[in-house]
Amino acid sequence: MASKAASGTGSPSSAQLGSPLLVLTVAFIAWKAFILILSYGALIGPDYDTSTSLFFALLLPPSSPSASGSGDTLAARLTRWDAIYFVHGARIGHVYEQEWAFSPALSLALRWLAARARAALLGVTTPAADGGELEALAGIALAHASHGVAVLALHRLTMLLSGGAARLSLLAALLCVVSPAGVFLSAPYAESPFSALSFVGVWILAAGYQHRRGSPARSVAVVAAGAVLGASTAIRSNGLASGLLFAVEALQAAAAFGKKPSLAPVVAAAAAGLGGILVALGSVIPQYVAYTIYCTGGPENALRPPWCDSTVPSIYSYVQDVYWNVGFLRYWTPNQIPLFILAAPVLTLLMTSGWQVLHGPAAAGMASGCRADHRTLVRALAASQAIVALLALTSYHVQVISRLASGYAVWYWWIASCLMNKSRHEIGRAAVIFMVMYAGIQAVLFSTFLPPA
Repeated sequence: MASKAASGTGSPSSAQLGSPLLVLTVAFIAWKAFILILSYGALIGPDYDTSTSLFFALLLPPSSPSASGSGDTLAARLTRWDAIYFVHGARIGHVYEQEWAFSPALSLALRWLAARARAALLGVTTPAADGGELEALAGIALAHASHGVAVLALHRLTMLLSGGAARLSLLAALLCVVSPAGVFLSAPYAESPFSALSFVGVWILAAGYQHRRGSPARSVAVVAAGAVLGASTAIRSNGLASGLLFAVEALQAAAAFGKKPSLAPVVAAAAAGLGGILVALGSVIPQYVAYTIYCTGGPENALRPPWCDSTVPSIYSYVQDVYWNVGFLRYWTPNQIPLFILAAPVLTLLMTSGWQVLHGPAAAGMASGCRADHRTLVRALAASQAIVALLALTSYHVQVISRLASGYAVWYWWIASCLMNKSRHEIGRAAVIFMVMYAGIQAVLFSTFLPPA
């Protein structure tokens, strides 16, 4: 019954749809092959920027035949824009202050993967004259694996929250495959790991909500979800928005205690508080590490950067402000109008779906008969998605929203619901056409260092 309610017209069973795992696997492989072919083979001219070739050339001895730096390898084609910072951090470390705008957690993961590959393939444990591409290849491999995990996790999460709506779950997961983040989900970027950790974390939370508030099973799930979402925050700072999920859980526990004082809501509030702290630590720990590196020696240290003496010292906020000019309405200049136009479709989808689902989970295809806790979770997810979209509109480099969106589930559900509804089918169809076209064009432009990025 829940499945039928979710679809509005009745949702086919898994048997009718075929194996979801098989469908998703085939779609994932086909889409990734399409993106890689466009990135590697559909050149529209020489690189607009030589950063990649210079970067790889500097990693090699001058006598190496490849020391001039080649843009003809897959690793080079996908190491563009921010990926250079992640790969540089993995290979050498965060040498320059501005590199702290890019997740040290992801760079450490790439360094570890590259070291394991280097030991297995070359028999050495330290970087050598291996072409300088192992860290980049590790990033590409991690991006593909993480995107696959994100797709499967979103499918399971949707099945859980929708009460088993097979069609909605499959469509949402397929939309995650063809996300407008496109090539960024294949390159050494943070988007794929962030999406995977986000969806897994929310799935753990939703699974815990099947148990009574304050029970050991639910409390453990809430804390575990906080740990996973904290890891996602260490990968991308916008993961802090997931702290809203734990704030809602804590407020509900407080309300339950107000109605009937007992130990259970106290335990629930404590678990939610700890989960929220773990989310925050994903941002705080890298800032603390940077503080220990740059801010030792006291005020008499002439090399002590100014951010060390801020009320809340944060190297991330400082470099975003000074090096990338990130701040409220700073991006609202005439020369950025084309990027606002490019971001408009995704911003519209995120804000529209967030607003509608916040007012009623049925807008995302969620059955009215689903658990009350799950409906509340869906609303909280809609609110966190809308917050990130609003921040992108007012304070970020707005074009990044097309890839940030890949880590949020509500808009996938909303589009899937549109596709299943006769009165809204054309809206869903237009959204899918946009996603496919945007990701395809983006892959070609990305490989030659052209925006949007």
